Amino acid sequence: TTNDQNMNDNNGWLKFINLYDSKLINIKNNSNFLKNNNYVQRKFVVKIFSNLAKIRQIESVRGIMDIEIAKLNLAPKVVVSTSDLIIHDFFNGKELSEDDFIHLSCDVNNNNNNHQMVHFKNILPPNKLGDMVATKLVKLHEINCPKEFNNDHTPMLWSSIDRMIKHIQKKSWTLPPPFTMEMLREEVEKVKAQLRDLPLKIVTGHGDFKPANLMASHDGSTVVFVDFELSGPNYRGFDIFKLYRRGQLPTKKSNNDNQNTKEEEDELCLPTNNEKLELRKFVSSYLSALKINSNKNSECASSSSSSLSSSSSSSSSPSSSSLSPREENKLLAEVLLFEPLTWLEASIFFLFALTEDEEHQQKWSDLAIHRWENYMKSKNKINFYASELMKIE
Repeated sequence: TTNDQNMNDNNGWLKFINLYDSKLINIKNNSNFLKNNNYVQRKFVVKIFSNLAKIRQIESVRGIMDIEIAKLNLAPKVVVSTSDLIIHDFFNGKELSEDDFIHLSCDVNNNNNNHQMVHFKNILPPNKLGDMVATKLVKLHEINCPKEFNNDHTPMLWSSIDRMIKHIQKKSWTLPPPFTMEMLREEVEKVKAQLRDLPLKIVTGHGDFKPANLMASHDGSTVVFVDFELSGPNYRGFDIFKLYRRGQLPTKKSNNDNQNTKEEEDELCLPTNNEKLELRKFVSSYLSALKINSNKNSECASSSSSSLSSSSSSSSSPSSSSLSPREENKLLAEVLLFEPLTWLEASIFFLFALTEDEEHQQKWSDLAIHRWENYMKSKNKINFYASELMKIE
């Protein structure tokens, strides 16, 4: 509950937060009190940056992307941002899951523990969720990076990894076997070299564009992005692949009480044909949205430079049918190339988390090893798709 007169600066908000130590605040006051004191009832989210978040992103850009992206209505409105926390409006919706993007059509609505679980089969037409997300992602990718980044176009993927490795080095005794500082540095430098001369698009990226960082309204009419700690200049393909990567640890098969064999675990980690198909559909939607934006920008430029443009006929919205197979294959190769990078970055993150949370050492170790194994199994895809990309280029 807020009063604009009392909460119009950061100090007012910070005093308010000190009174209520909660991540999600929803305070209901007596209606007469609200009326007499000019208060309005309001929900908002308070996110306090952890040490992990502060290490991965320098103070001068912390919270900047949240503000800029919210201005484009791609994220909840930011109320206040400091180097220690960010407060934004509460978005009433559902956190998305991996299945929402692999199976865009799911079951009908049902209630579970009095919380509405939204599935999109009977709310959205086929691929509508993917189309909405692709359109908004293009909008994010096309904005200019804020001046606070000082025109530094180093992908956030690398700057974040470099900071994490530097921090791990300070507490290298926490590294579980088989990890060593040498092997981490060697793999990172090797991949940097592999990507250095490739025609990879660097955009204003989200940086952690997994399904859990997207929310959809309960009626399926809108989608917003959240958590921009790693936002900034980054690889376009990294954002897109992370949306479709299967990240969970392999689970036991339902008809078998025994542990999976190694072959079964490998199979569970590999993308299925259905997942590849959904990724291709998303790539098509992304390129269509990119063309629409390009056409709009061209029309704006033309109308501002020539009065003759007013007599020109408006172009129809491009559809996937207007895309050439070459365009789709090129972006698809660019995206698939980043699968190993999503595993490498995740493995280093869990090793990084271990340095700050030794109490849960086994949990972080297991996650880091699982991600590293997937990186090792998939890293040959970098050269394979780099070769495919250069053929198309």
